[in-house]
Amino acid sequence: MAVLSTATRQLAERRARLAEEVPRLERLQAEVSERLTAARAELAAVDLILPTFDARVDPALIAPVAGRKGRYGKRGAFKDELLRMLKTAAPGALSTAELGLMLRRRFELDFATAEAAKRWTGNVLRAQLRRLEKDGAIERLKVTDGHSDDAYWRVVSASKVESLAELRAQVRS
Repeated sequence: MAVLSTATRQLAERRARLAEEVPRLERLQAEVSERLTAARAELAAVDLILPTFDARVDPALIAPVAGRKGRYGKRGAFKDELLRMLKTAAPGALSTAELGLMLRRRFELDFATAEAAKRWTGNVLRAQLRRLEKDGAIERLKVTDGHSDDAYWRVVSASKVESLAELRAQVRS
């Protein structure tokens, strides 16, 4: 077998990551497309019904509002959903960007600008990931392809958590 150059190996690794990412994003796109179709149908139905209740109301003049601005439901729901997503992906890992997209979809978070979305990722999502890492529930994986500045995260296996707990107990003794 021929020895590959560093550049060839890096490109092959990059291709392997992309080969996994493309079908996953296609599934995500299909799911979003289904939700968009359902939302459009429901909007059309409400626009049709609303004037029957009050003929003075023109649905086209009703301004859109963000119904869940920054809200995640009951206390701890954001963390619980984040852990559920990582457990579902186990033993694999998900990137910060992937988790961000999935959580934004799950909690119906819309941002006016890309900069606002970036701030949310940095201030909310990454802070929660760091807390979970500090608690020993998840671990950050190092990306070695040299092309990505995104972190990958995965849940810590039960045996690893037990051994970590054992080590802490030994240190306290």
